[in-house]
Order: sequence, then structure tokens, then C-alpha cells
Amino acid sequence: MSIRLRLTAWYSGILAAVLIFWGVVIYAFVYFNSYQEVEQQLKVKSTRITEQIGVNPLSQSLDLDPFTESQLQEAQIYIQLWDYQSRSGIISGNMKKLGIQFPVLKTNEILEKRGISKIYVDGTPFLVNQLPFLFRVPMKYVEFFRLVRM
Repeated sequence: MSIRLRLTAWYSGILAAVLIFWGVVIYAFVYFNSYQEVEQQLKVKSTRITEQIGVNPLSQSLDLDPFTESQLQEAQIYIQLWDYQSRSGIISGNMKKLGIQFPVLKTNEILEKRGISKIYVDGTPFLVNQLPFLFRVPMKYVEFFRLVRM
């Protein structure tokens, strides 16, 4: 093997290693920043939507504002509300259309698993912001709120 061929092989190997290294570094940087941005948007939107959830005084059930429902479809956000006292839940309209339902946490897991986490439903990853909250109305305590972004 000639020296020219060996030098070309060495330079090609070093160039490939440098390109792979910088490719991995740039990919990790972009992925981390994108993930942080999506996480921040999820926190902001969950706070806004939590303020818009109300209780229907006639049926004593939770209601989502129709305007909120239209915003959810645009932002690919899904809401699942679960009432632990009556063991019933409400899901947003876009979840009904897709036939998605998220697993409900046990009562003792609520405080441990609150905050943002990643779950998989039928192989599809979802970023979940789980927030317990309480509504005080006659005979009703709602203790869990789940907001998900795909």
C-alpha cells in the first residue's frame, strides 16, 4: 500500500470521525432545545386551560369551554379529566375522534407522578403534564388533570 493511499485513508477516517462527532453534538443541542420549548409551551397552556375548566352546577360534572376545545385541536393538545370520587372521566373532543384514552393513575400515585413525563399509548409517544387540583362544589372533589401534547 502506497503512502499516498495510506494518507488518504487516514484523512478520510479523521474527517468522518469529526463529521460524526459534530453531527451528534448539533443533533443533541437541537433536540434538547426543542424538547425544552415544547415542555414550556405545555406548562403555559395547561395553566391557561386549567383556569377555563368549570363545573356544571346542574349535573355537578366538569365542563370544557367550547372555545378551549377549538384551541386544543390546533395545538395538538389532549385533555383527560378524572374524578376519583365518582370514578368517572371526561376526555376532550379530539381524543374522542382519535379513540385515545390515557391510563388513569391510582390515588396513591398522583402526587408521586405529577409534573411532566413521557408516556406511550399504542406505540405513540405523548408528553404529559399531570396536575392534581381540587374543585369544591357540593359532593364533588376532582383531583386530577392531565394535559398531553403529542
